[in-house]
Amino acid sequence: MHTQPMHEVLAEAIVGRHLLTHPFYRRWEAGTLAERELAAYAEQYRHIERELPVTLAAIADALPAGHARELVEANLADELGTPEPHVELFESFARATGAAPEARATPSTAALPPEPDLGEAAKIEARLVNLETAVKDRSNEAHARLDAEKAETHTLEKIAELGALVTRLTGQVKDLQDKVQTLWTGADEKFADLTRRVALGEANRAVASAENAGSAGLAAQAQAKGSADGSEAQEQTRTKVAAADVKHKYRIQAASPGLAMLTAVDGSPDDRPVEVAIGTALPGYGKVMSIEQHGQAWVVKADRGSIE
Repeated sequence: MHTQPMHEVLAEAIVGRHLLTHPFYRRWEAGTLAERELAAYAEQYRHIERELPVTLAAIADALPAGHARELVEANLADELGTPEPHVELFESFARATGAAPEARATPSTAALPPEPDLGEAAKIEARLVNLETAVKDRSNEAHARLDAEKAETHTLEKIAELGALVTRLTGQVKDLQDKVQTLWTGADEKFADLTRRVALGEANRAVASAENAGSAGLAAQAQAKGSADGSEAQEQTRTKVAAADVKHKYRIQAASPGLAMLTAVDGSPDDRPVEVAIGTALPGYGKVMSIEQHGQAWVVKADRGSIE
């Protein structure tokens, strides 16, 4: 039980009855009492001191078993023998002040009740019991609130842990999505490159077939006509050399990094596809420097121009 409420009950019970605040004790404390005053005090207080053990015993008997009764019984034991009966100690004080050994009680002293007001003591005890019950109830409420706060804190901690888990899983899912996107992009690029290379291969096969067909036709014509005129052959050679450096207008038919297939679009009689790579000498353009993709379009850059 908390001591503050008990102190309040006891303080209320002894209002106006506190011995040490009496003017007589104030003068005694200040050292202004005369010896005769102390002797008169001892002659009267002797009667109270003799009745005190009786009073304490009656109070203890009226109290139920518990802490309050134990305190009163401890006080009674102290009065009766620690270090010796207080009545005997007080008699030593009375003799020292010169008090008469058998002085009769004055009317005021005699008017004091021989036994305590047990009804008032019972009331105080009842108030103390009620107060203790109220304090216990408040304590139980405090414990209940504390348990509820602990449960709420535990719930919040679990929610925080779940939130952290969701955040971590979300990050992992995002990483997986990024990896899948990267792999998909790489696969698209590889597929596009493969498609271009297949197109280049097909174009190369078409060029090879055309060249084989042309070579076979020329061989047949040469065999039918016989040997050509020497001067006419020289003229054709000069024409081919002159035509070898003619700058045609091309478009890129297919391309991949470092490789492209070009087709003439300027009406040239020789419209066969032309395969170029980095370093190829392209008539009219010079040496091919790069084959690059800009956005969706490919560009072939050479010494003397570009083809898109």
